[in-house]
Amino acid sequence: MKQKLSIFIAIVVALVLVMVGTNMAASDGFDSRKWKAEEHNTSRNNPRIGMVGPLMKILRVGMTRSEVAELLGAPDNATDNKIEYELGASPYGIDYETFFLEFDGNGKLESFRIKRG
Repeated sequence: MKQKLSIFIAIVVALVLVMVGTNMAASDGFDSRKWKAEEHNTSRNNPRIGMVGPLMKILRVGMTRSEVAELLGAPDNATDNKIEYELGASPYGIDYETFFLEFDGNGKLESFRIKRG
């Protein structure tokens, strides 16, 4: 019985370490240089899609448009208060995805999200 309990505890500890390691790796998964290099990439294997989660932890409401541009480079599409970055075809469907950012009248980041369609 002690041996089974020891094995169970070892498995639980190993799983916890793997999950913690995965979360730590995900938070470091954004690379500004790589993101900028994928401008206008609409392919299914666009590496930007894997960077969106970590990027969403970096972006903060209230950032200036120039701070966002320094981090992400020139947008693939832009209007006065909205910018989009291509993420490519969805890995889970046929839709294309973009990373959509909206700014207020003062050029401060108001919201950001993935847009499908």
